[in-house]
Amino acid sequence: MLENEKQFKTAMIAYLSSSEVGTGDLRAYARIIGVKRPTTKKNNELIEEITAILLGELEPIEISHKGAPVKNDFVKPTVLDAINRLCKDYHIFDKYEKKQAKDDNILPSLFPKVYDPTKLVLHDSSLESIESVVFNGQLTYFNNVYYLFPVDCRNGMKILVPDRLVESYALREGDVVTCHVVRGEKMLVATSVVTVNGLVVNSFSRTNFDEALPCYPVDDIEFAEENSSLAIKYFRWVTPIKKGQRACIIAPPKAGKSHLLYELAFAMQQKDEKAPIFVLLVDQSPEAVGKFRRVFKEGRLVYTTYEDDAEQQVFAAEFLLKRVKRYVEKGDNVVLFVDSLTALAKAYNDTDASIGGKTLIGGMESKSLQYVKRFLGAARNMETGGSLTIIGTAETNTGNPVDELICAELTGVANLEIRLSGELASKRIYPAIDALKTKAGEGILATKEDELLRTNYLPKYGNEAFLSLLEKTNTKENLLELLKK
Repeated sequence: MLENEKQFKTAMIAYLSSSEVGTGDLRAYARIIGVKRPTTKKNNELIEEITAILLGELEPIEISHKGAPVKNDFVKPTVLDAINRLCKDYHIFDKYEKKQAKDDNILPSLFPKVYDPTKLVLHDSSLESIESVVFNGQLTYFNNVYYLFPVDCRNGMKILVPDRLVESYALREGDVVTCHVVRGEKMLVATSVVTVNGLVVNSFSRTNFDEALPCYPVDDIEFAEENSSLAIKYFRWVTPIKKGQRACIIAPPKAGKSHLLYELAFAMQQKDEKAPIFVLLVDQSPEAVGKFRRVFKEGRLVYTTYEDDAEQQVFAAEFLLKRVKRYVEKGDNVVLFVDSLTALAKAYNDTDASIGGKTLIGGMESKSLQYVKRFLGAARNMETGGSLTIIGTAETNTGNPVDELICAELTGVANLEIRLSGELASKRIYPAIDALKTKAGEGILATKEDELLRTNYLPKYGNEAFLSLLEKTNTKENLLELLKK
């Protein structure tokens, strides 16, 4: 073995053995490069075989696409970048550059600088059987290559998108693309684009989300009229949610914030099944995920459970946020529900991207707070058409000072605070809405009736009496008549 390769082997083993690389990363990476049965091997065995394959000492097995999809094929981008950097520093790329002319057996996720996805060898015999099939997914820039990822951001087939298609159709990250494909040596490759975000290509124009001029929210979000639950009555008659608002449901534990979020999302979907309503669940239990999956169709729900690591949770959140921005750009009024923003902030804090800022109370990094504020702050009403409404949850009164810090930062960004009462929840009064503390931010216009209701009537009745009265009424006019008495 050459001295250079010995040094590379030592450095690679040291890195793969470090705390930065988890067992899941090792197994997923080993599977990608052709290690045989990686889930049955211990970490030290995986490290040895990965290094041997990279050095050309061990022949990789051919990757099979048969059978059930793998449980996890996600490798943290930081891990891939570090491996690629080591390969480059020790000139491991050189042998593959020479081998490339004879054997196109190098994956883009391993060697993005060497691999050229536009030069895939196509099997002409398979074109007729596959080109008529249409695939769709969300455009994602991953490991220096564009792919179409499954719209639910879970396991599934990834389709490579050549740069020439991205440029010719002016595609942006987050676009939901329907395309024709051909089969390449290693994966399916897009050849032509049929629709972008549900519209035929070249038949629409769009603005740039970050450059469009925002304005104050004006129009109310509508709920199904046949839905007469107490929560929906409250948000139809007392505190309407407007298109483009940044709404934050702030509640102590067990006050029913997740169920309230579910009620709002379900009632909006009942009003219009085709409306662009999306749900993001971060660090949730499988039961909570199952509740939403029974109602929301594929593509409308992106979720992570507490079994997923922080990198996956952040990736899923950013993945869905990019998509909803693309829908807003074409003029849609999008509503994004997030449960929870507190969990998302903590996930940001556990990623490498947050390192380097100021460390605050409880180990929270200042960058983490900035990331979650930016996420909620993406909601806005566009002057040229289209809006993004984000309704997220945040925990308070948990006894954890980190939660109070996150909540304080989010309330500075939100222009609608929906407060839930632990006292009402302890009495089994749901939804436990604290109507006295729930308030819209500056610039949100309200009717004279709304102002009268909030300033004159609510303080006289109190939360419990007011909710009891609200439950007995069928119309807003009837509610106002009863309050006047």
